[in-house]
Amino acid sequence: MENPLFRTFSDVSWQALKCKASDSSRLRAHFNLHRSYNDAIQKTLICILKGSYIPPHFHRHAHQKELFVVLQGKVKVIFFERNGVIRDNVFLEQGGFIEITPYSIHSVVCLSEFANVLEIKSGPFTESDSKEFLEWTIEEGEEQADRYLAWLESASAGERFGEI
Repeated sequence: MENPLFRTFSDVSWQALKCKASDSSRLRAHFNLHRSYNDAIQKTLICILKGSYIPPHFHRHAHQKELFVVLQGKVKVIFFERNGVIRDNVFLEQGGFIEITPYSIHSVVCLSEFANVLEIKSGPFTESDSKEFLEWTIEEGEEQADRYLAWLESASAGERFGEI
């Protein structure tokens, strides 16, 4: 039975989340610490495996800030211009964090074997209104997704996918 006073997440829980990520076609898995999508603060533990990326997107509402804290592993957070050109790359390792402002087009790539992260953002959460993708976004599972992931892992500021 769940304790209404607190929630814990142990090493065993992280291992279970990692197994769940391994079984997922997206190579990542989530555990919500918030009790409801209506909560004012959404807190999610995410295990991301190497070979996974969160496609470029932005949040269109002024209250949709994200705090992304790396608890274990290494990730690359990529910021884009509206035309798909990389604006900046931020590399985060254990203990590193970044606050992503609304309207910032961003993507996340796992650079280590796996990464455990804590994502905190303002609620409530409505899936249909949580992310905006752009016409040039290549989502996971699309034909060019493997090439896109390889590019994301090594691309620098000023580059755009498909241009040399």
